[in-house]
Amino acid sequence: MALHSPTAICQNPQCTQRRGFLRKRLRQPKGIRFNKKWYCGPGCFEQGAALEFSKYDIKGERSRPGRYRVPLGLLMLSKGLISSEGMQEALKAQRESQNGRFGEWLMQLGAVTEAQLTAALGMQWGCPVFRLGEDPDFESCADMVPLGILEYSRMAPVHFMPASRMLYVAFSDGIDFQTLQAIESMLDCSTQPCVISEREMAAAHDAIRRLGRPSETVLECPRDPRDLAREVCGWVESNQAEHVCAAACPGCVWVRIESRATLGHLLFRYAENRRRDCRAAGQ
Repeated sequence: MALHSPTAICQNPQCTQRRGFLRKRLRQPKGIRFNKKWYCGPGCFEQGAALEFSKYDIKGERSRPGRYRVPLGLLMLSKGLISSEGMQEALKAQRESQNGRFGEWLMQLGAVTEAQLTAALGMQWGCPVFRLGEDPDFESCADMVPLGILEYSRMAPVHFMPASRMLYVAFSDGIDFQTLQAIESMLDCSTQPCVISEREMAAAHDAIRRLGRPSETVLECPRDPRDLAREVCGWVESNQAEHVCAAACPGCVWVRIESRATLGHLLFRYAENRRRDCRAAGQ
């Protein structure tokens, strides 16, 4: 449905413009499209956004989602990539340092190469290994997802196929399926996860930071969906946005606002220490 279609009907059930709509349609404002629903103005948009945000779990502590796969050490041991002694040595070093990932310790101890570790991660998650340096198209799709989300989930968009609207997304620390789902919803595309090395991921993020990108604003996420909707509505009005999308991601609510002249991202970051702070205050 076209954004300015004279036959669009506001999706807010309480909208007064819905009554006698055909008679009043020529005086209808341009409206705002939000997550594939059309609202006649900011007031109705705010009510629709509050209803949408009420479906998100924006309260309490947030962490990255659990990722249940065969442990990397056992997988590599079963494939003969490391010995039992090498696995125990890496686990001991990780435990004593209380820092770093298991695979990093394997590399530090010389038990595996970076290529072997990346291939094992691909096997662990059932995904292909992507060679970032071999694809000249990387930077053309690097601005499709906000940098804050890319850094949080250790991911990077690496290849986009316009004809099929397929976006290849690389990870270096396990596949974040919730974020992939959010990307598909926000960009109206399909996604295919793949794996790259941590060194390549760091290089990708460095390259992305140097590129010209849409504006990206990071804010603290309100506890109440109505407050979140009110804040987003303020941004929509100030930017005269006509098209708005939102999705819940691990760590934040991602809002994409688009007008005729500008495109920008809002990241409403969850307060990860909120629950701990409440316990400390005796609430």
